[in-house]
Amino acid sequence: MYHPHPHFPVIILIIALISLPASSFAADTYTIRASAGPGGKISPSGEVSVPKGGDQLFVIEPFQGYRIENVMVDQKSLGAIPLYTFNKVNTNHVISVTFLPVYGSLQVHSRPGGADVYIDNTFYGTTDPGGPVTFSRIAPGMHSIRMLLAGYQEFSTEVQVTEGQMTIVPTAVLVPVPTTSPTTTATTTVPTTSPTTTATTTVPTTSPTTTATTTIPTTSPTTTADIPGTPPVIIPITEQTPLPNQTVPTLPGNGTMPPSSPVIPGGLILLAAGALATLLIIRDVLGSRRQIGIPLFRRLVSFALFAIPCIAMGVVLHWYLIYQGESVGALNPELIAVAMPLVMYMILSSIALMIGSLISWPFRGTLKVHIIAGVMLIFLAFMSLLTGDPSRQFITGVMLLAAILSTLAARWQDGIYWPGQGEMPGAPDMRSAFPDGQTDLRTPAIAGNGMFPKELTEKYEVMEFVGSGGLARVYRARNLQSGQEVALKIPLQSDEKTGKSFLKEIVGWEGLNHENIVRVSGVNILPVPYVEMEYVPKTLADVHKPLPARSAARFCRDVARGLLFAHERGIIHRDIKPHNILVTYEGVPKITDWGMSKVMGVTGMPTITGFSLAYAAPEQLAPQTFGETDQRTDIYQIGCVLYELLTGTVPFPGNDMVKVSGLILTEAPSPPSTLNPEALPLDAIVMRCLEKNPDDRYQNVRDLIRDLDAFLLREDNGDRYHIFED
Repeated sequence: MYHPHPHFPVIILIIALISLPASSFAADTYTIRASAGPGGKISPSGEVSVPKGGDQLFVIEPFQGYRIENVMVDQKSLGAIPLYTFNKVNTNHVISVTFLPVYGSLQVHSRPGGADVYIDNTFYGTTDPGGPVTFSRIAPGMHSIRMLLAGYQEFSTEVQVTEGQMTIVPTAVLVPVPTTSPTTTATTTVPTTSPTTTATTTVPTTSPTTTATTTIPTTSPTTTADIPGTPPVIIPITEQTPLPNQTVPTLPGNGTMPPSSPVIPGGLILLAAGALATLLIIRDVLGSRRQIGIPLFRRLVSFALFAIPCIAMGVVLHWYLIYQGESVGALNPELIAVAMPLVMYMILSSIALMIGSLISWPFRGTLKVHIIAGVMLIFLAFMSLLTGDPSRQFITGVMLLAAILSTLAARWQDGIYWPGQGEMPGAPDMRSAFPDGQTDLRTPAIAGNGMFPKELTEKYEVMEFVGSGGLARVYRARNLQSGQEVALKIPLQSDEKTGKSFLKEIVGWEGLNHENIVRVSGVNILPVPYVEMEYVPKTLADVHKPLPARSAARFCRDVARGLLFAHERGIIHRDIKPHNILVTYEGVPKITDWGMSKVMGVTGMPTITGFSLAYAAPEQLAPQTFGETDQRTDIYQIGCVLYELLTGTVPFPGNDMVKVSGLILTEAPSPPSTLNPEALPLDAIVMRCLEKNPDDRYQNVRDLIRDLDAFLLREDNGDRYHIFED
């Protein structure tokens, strides 16, 4: 009988293991996938094969104007490192790098303000009349600056921007465009004659019976004025000689009164200034009431601060009335006609404000005009001290000091003395007395179908009615507690539907704190519903179109960043259009008006069916065909805005609602490049945003931002490698 060898199973196992392929035990090589985001590179890149147990070095290089943000190895953050080595590789790995732009900034200012600023022919924003404007995210290097303002010549310069630093461009003083008008050239000929030459002017006089010739001899040179179309007229230059029985006026100092010195009757000045002061006081008295609880000490201080400069300006006025026609101190006679009415008005208004201080009556309108008159008088007096007669500066110095003290007193009383003291109940309604609809103190303006709520006058001072929309009206106001200029949004009506819609907007907007979303600083439903938000003066609709492709892409990229922030928090806007995109002086777009927004995933919230037809997505017009609105609706509307910025028109223009709606639902718009060839690189992005079927559009805003960033990056670096070409 056969007996197997005792080691036979072991031999069989060894033979089986030897027959297995080598890959069954371990791989000979491993793969490392290396990738880099926009702004730099990693070397080597792509899929790199590394032998088992080998080492692999990766070098990370940012492009000019960028720095390393972070290096990720197998989903682990290593920070900003320029080199990384995989040692003794025994598995697959992934390494990826992200980069951040390193920018400088430019600070520009122009006089006058409001000029459009172009940096390298790209529109960035508008200069601020109130001070310099800073544009950030400017690539280092040499840049050209242009400023354009209607009616003024173009200003241009070049500046060097340094990485990580602010470059201040000298203030641009814009020169008005010269106007062409017909002119008449008068030629004056002075004959060169000796002092003994006698020039004679002959004036013939003709009568029916006799001819008289009058000859006036002179002993001075003559001036001949040639007037086109008429014979020359010889005008002698003679010394003024008093005629018989003529008296030359003299002044108490010495010398004669200059013939050109303006002499303004004191009674006329008193009448004009008194009429203005009286009208303002009547307006203040009728539009406000006496306030209670003002401390006596504070009232006495206000009285004294107005009384002292009032007496000093009375001395200045007395000097003028006595010496009419002579320079008042160092003040030129030509400026007296402007300065003296201001002095007279400030004396009268100071008397009124002294009385108002004692009886605690807020003469707010008088205070405002008093401040303006004081500033004008300070300017006149200061300029006269610099350019006038040094020997006669005492009275002008008195006028300057009095104007400064009186203006500061009025500003103190306007800004400190009255805040927090509202109007007394029962104040008469003076709206019909003023054409602009404004009443005194913090009484609101008439706007639309209602007025600013009186319940908010204790907290806000209305400065301007901005406008109204479908549900609310907006005011520019000053928060009396913080002193900041804000925008106030208040519902038009008090019905249940409006209240629910306004409450929905507050819920969706209040938590959206992003650079490209208008910041909400306060909301409340008591004493009335309102939203307090930052005030931005312009909208994207005010920007001249079409824009350069880079400017249009930058605007929409920033708007998309704001929408991405909202979408990540479950909020969609559904009414993106130029009127709902505000633009700061620095050129930063900010999304506003979230009244049509929708909270995704929340049921029971009220919705609004209204929208702007020119920017409406197909699903807003036919939800039964294209489905409900979602984040892709905002993407469609960004496409409409980008189309308009590039071409100057919306994709489907027109006033016929039925025709425009049909085009939106059935027709594809012409690519932007057919209207603006410069827009060709953006055609694919715009047309993908405007797809009828939401499934064919960008599925999220992040992908749209990626493509816009890629376009802007190509534009930045397009000429980088051509500097050595012949």
